[in-house]
Amino acid sequence: MNKMKTFRRFGCALLAVLMLFCAVSCTGTKTADEAIVPADDRGIFYSKSSDEGTYAYEPGTASFDSVPTGMPSYDGEGVVIIDSSVSTVPEGVDVDGGDGDVAAYNEPKAGMLTAAEWKDLDNWDFWKHLVNDNNWYELIDNWGLWAKNRIVVRFGNDVPLDNVPVSLVKADGTVVYRAVSDRNGNAYLFYTDKEAAYAISYVVGGNTVTMDWDGSETVNVDAAGSKNKLALDLMFMVDTTGSMGDELTFLKAELADVITQVKTSLQIPVRTSVNFYRDTEDDYIVRPFEFTTDLTVVQSELSAQSSDGGGDYPEAVHTALGNAVNEHDWAENSVKLLFLVLDAPAHDEATVKAQLQKTIDVAAATGIRIIPVASSGVDQSSEALFRSFAVLTGGTYVFLTNDSGIGGDHLEATVGEHEVEKLNDLLVRVISEYCNGKTE
Repeated sequence: MNKMKTFRRFGCALLAVLMLFCAVSCTGTKTADEAIVPADDRGIFYSKSSDEGTYAYEPGTASFDSVPTGMPSYDGEGVVIIDSSVSTVPEGVDVDGGDGDVAAYNEPKAGMLTAAEWKDLDNWDFWKHLVNDNNWYELIDNWGLWAKNRIVVRFGNDVPLDNVPVSLVKADGTVVYRAVSDRNGNAYLFYTDKEAAYAISYVVGGNTVTMDWDGSETVNVDAAGSKNKLALDLMFMVDTTGSMGDELTFLKAELADVITQVKTSLQIPVRTSVNFYRDTEDDYIVRPFEFTTDLTVVQSELSAQSSDGGGDYPEAVHTALGNAVNEHDWAENSVKLLFLVLDAPAHDEATVKAQLQKTIDVAAATGIRIIPVASSGVDQSSEALFRSFAVLTGGTYVFLTNDSGIGGDHLEATVGEHEVEKLNDLLVRVISEYCNGKTE
């Protein structure tokens, strides 16, 4: 009996060695019968292999032509574990998938998630057509954030003037909308009453100027001056409810890389604030952190977060935005960028909508550009809401795509022709454009 056990052990060990040898000498990646799907926010992927004993697979964007030396483990039952960073399976990971299954652990790192950007303010005819579509009209009307009638006020002669406060005012003195010019000298004003008479009021060099609006969609203001010294206030407000679990670990790696790149590449004063939110019944609604120049502190705050809570689809977006806009010390003349990373809308309630409207008005008047980063699970109503945030504050819309193979399904955004990029590169580019001005 003992001899038989010894023989069986020897046979299993020999089989494992032979399979490893075949995998290492393999020159191509085996295909699979089923697409790879993330199992959780640690980057665990499962898929049925095309034949028993397949070691190599292509998880997400990381490709293995053969098993890395020292990386695979074999359970003796046809399950092969490939780990791109360590030779043991992370604690708590279930790899019991049955004969012929492959479990690949892909350590999250920057450059894995894919995304695209669409700025409605630069594609205004497209946006106007969209909001006049019956379905989108109803979606936007539901949220009460009307970004349909726009005036672009451009400040500066040869040098565009940034951080110029400008207001749209009715004849009776009622302020309809406030905005602040960006690094390209553009400020965006919005109104709903087409029949009213409006004036445009702005402040340059301490002097207030008021001019009647002649109905032009673009108003050029000849104002002499110089740009403010460039400084950046960079904020991330991240949804950490349970539904973000399929991408949160990857997002943390991406954002950590973005923060580091921006600090080193722009060579300007940068303050960063990372903040997190869930929903009203969770263990916290908003977990805020103040602006700091200390990258070590920011990275520590970011890495400590995990996903949990939520329960229903909507989350406390209104509370998160209110905290981000109203309860942080944004510097007066800085470039102010608020990246809102989320996969679900605000609660569809009258009080919530009223608070959102007030917060968006304050953000626009302060020059805080809201840039949503839409993750997996976003529906069309959410997309309409998030894009309205961006339009009304001079921001842009970023949406993750299925190209990375990571996370759940991502909504195909209702946009025109666009380019898919690595998320970290895209965010660094967007930040740079808001700081240095965008070349048309």
